[in-house]
Amino acid sequence: MAPSQISLPLRIEAYTSSQKEAVVRIFRDLTASFPYVAELTEALFEERVVHKFFFDPQGLLIGYRGDRALGLFHGTFAPPQSNDHELDKTRGNIRLLLFPPEDPGLGTALLEQGMSYLQAQGAREILGWSSFAGYPFYKGIYMGTEPVLSASLPHVIVRFVQKGFQLQQHSIFLGRPLDETVSAMNPDLELKDEPLHFGSPWQKESWDGLQPQHIHALIDGEQVGQLIWVLLPDLQSKRGCLVGSIASLSVDERFQRRGIGKALVGAALSRMYASGAREAIVATTQDNTAALHTYYTWGFAEKELLLGYSYRA
Repeated sequence: MAPSQISLPLRIEAYTSSQKEAVVRIFRDLTASFPYVAELTEALFEERVVHKFFFDPQGLLIGYRGDRALGLFHGTFAPPQSNDHELDKTRGNIRLLLFPPEDPGLGTALLEQGMSYLQAQGAREILGWSSFAGYPFYKGIYMGTEPVLSASLPHVIVRFVQKGFQLQQHSIFLGRPLDETVSAMNPDLELKDEPLHFGSPWQKESWDGLQPQHIHALIDGEQVGQLIWVLLPDLQSKRGCLVGSIASLSVDERFQRRGIGKALVGAALSRMYASGAREAIVATTQDNTAALHTYYTWGFAEKELLLGYSYRA
């Protein structure tokens, strides 16, 4: 970005369909070097973003210098509470903030106007690219199934910190190749496979374009652990192979340290490989030492640090 371009007038506009090409271009340009961010297309953008019932074009902001679109902000809200069908507008949820590193003023302006949009609709708390209000957008497109801010975007982190956001989440993104089938048999376990059951329309649409699978671990008919795995075809052009992702690994505390988590991860890796995947990825918080130990046992290695932020007025 030329210095003369930074001096051009700055303006911010809410999304309209005529700006689709600009949004896709900005996303692709500013994530081109990220190996686990998919190459967004107009068709993918329509399917995974625009067509969701909770998409509000007023929450997707495009930042311009002169006539050139250069940055993006995408804000939404937390999922409905219990049986409520309305979004929880007391919790704003920033899912995207992208702008050129050499133009911090554009990033600050996008963040300020985006926060104003969220607060005007009732947000008392705003989560900055965190996981604690779910993943309504960019699942399978940005950093696997749990899109959280990459620490490789320090200019974005600084904008959050300068605006008063506090670090809320520190996660580790891990990966490993899949070059053969794997197995971790546990004779005490029964493993039950089924497609993920969606508990709400919000959850269903958050998985649009993907087919998550649920593995349940049972002992004497009682569920003692579970995980979700899914194939991420949108990463194939970046990675050169089909990628699988693990999410939501958990083991009942009464049955921990009995190899259940290891067996579940091994089963997921085996199913991914049989489905054509040759790489597996996962993200978990740094304090989830049990999960990290399990992933390290299976040969996963750190690829990225992910950071989530929060702000209270």
